[in-house]
Amino acid sequence: MSTTTINHIPSNAPWFKRWFTRFGLLALTLAIFWLAGVPNLLWQWAHHQGKPKQVDQASVQVVTAPAPAVSVAPPQPKGNDSSISKVPLPLLLTGTMPGRNHKEGLAFIGVNRDSPQTYQADALLANGVRIAEIYKDHVVLERDHQHVNLYLDGTGEHKVSPQLAAMMTVGGEASVPAPIKTTHRDVLTDYLRPSPVYDGEVLKGYQVYAGQQAGVFSQLGLEAGDVITAINGAPLNEPQSAIQQLQQLTEGAALSATIERKGQSQTISLDGSLITKDQERQHSAINSPPSMPPM
Repeated sequence: MSTTTINHIPSNAPWFKRWFTRFGLLALTLAIFWLAGVPNLLWQWAHHQGKPKQVDQASVQVVTAPAPAVSVAPPQPKGNDSSISKVPLPLLLTGTMPGRNHKEGLAFIGVNRDSPQTYQADALLANGVRIAEIYKDHVVLERDHQHVNLYLDGTGEHKVSPQLAAMMTVGGEASVPAPIKTTHRDVLTDYLRPSPVYDGEVLKGYQVYAGQQAGVFSQLGLEAGDVITAINGAPLNEPQSAIQQLQQLTEGAALSATIERKGQSQTISLDGSLITKDQERQHSAINSPPSMPPM
């Protein structure tokens, strides 16, 4: 006696029996899917697809158009135009940085406490006064062989003659000095600016930098920072005689200079005729009549 399983339907079975068996298999498959929770998962997926997506506000970066750039002029320091003031303005010493001796260092001087100018020792102020010496609490101002002390923040002595008091002001008709006669030293500093270099309390020489006529400075064979230690074999260990020897250049003298450059000592020739020729050229340019434009 043969048996027939549910998976095998004879081809000669009645049609309703074949369809009933296939319907039973389909119903059994759906029941298995239902018990496994597949319809619920499909429903949640379809529901989620139909809803608008939630946006995490914390992760959203808002991009805004940059504000138009506004050109703002930098603030101009006050007091820099004091030399054209209609009234005399007192000079203020706001600080100092003394060097190894009183002939070296920096001084901060101006007419406005918030924007002083920086000056080196021996610098010339707008009123024709030189900074002769720099100390911790004051500087010594010099003009026409007269001296006056300018103290920090206006402290110190105040009872001075009107002439000395004028040395501590700038601007205004009262503080405009008389025309200063050009000296050899003034001519010299147009071409090279000497700054004393000391070894302890002993003058070692003069460190030089280019003046207004930087081209002539280079033609002399000098470089910024060179220290001239001797002229024609004589050491520059005394300030007054040292300046007098350097002033010979303004008279056209040719000098042999011993210099220290980048730690090395060497001897170069300084041709003073380069300075006198440049002076003659400037004098001719000033006195020559202006050229007439072509008709």
